[in-house]
Amino acid sequence: MRFFWMGLVLVTMVGCATHQNVPVVSGGQNEPVYQGNVINNGNGVYIKPQEERKALNAKSLDTQKSRHDTKLGVVKLLASAESYALKKKYGQAQSVLERAQRIDPKEPKVYYELAVIHLKKNQPRQAEQLCKKGLSLSHGNPILQKELWVVMAKALDAQGKSQKAQRALQRAYQIKV
Repeated sequence: MRFFWMGLVLVTMVGCATHQNVPVVSGGQNEPVYQGNVINNGNGVYIKPQEERKALNAKSLDTQKSRHDTKLGVVKLLASAESYALKKKYGQAQSVLERAQRIDPKEPKVYYELAVIHLKKNQPRQAEQLCKKGLSLSHGNPILQKELWVVMAKALDAQGKSQKAQRALQRAYQIKV
């Protein structure tokens, strides 16, 4: 009995010691079942060739590299837009920011900068909408959230919505940085 329990514990530990959770995907009755690098087609077990695994890993690295390149491109565009804005060339700054938005539509800093530009161009409604979008994407970035709420307050105030502007400012000041 003692050996039974030791064996059970050993089997459990070995099962838990795998380096990753392996998802199982089954398409149907005659389709193979995929478990990471192992393919079970019902007739036996087949391990994916190492070349195939290397190709998958290389593709993953390429994806990570392209994300990094995308972020770098957006950072450069943000700097370019800031340069235009400092020269009061708001139309050019807006064009550059819209390009950054197309490259990375989930980057909240782009929406913040676009909102600021729209405020400077006396377009508070657009600024308000851009702030809302930026806030929806800025989770985990309290400094940017605070800045977005302040711009939102300015946009609301410019539209004559002073009570909403006050609430937006209160939201900004409630955020702990």
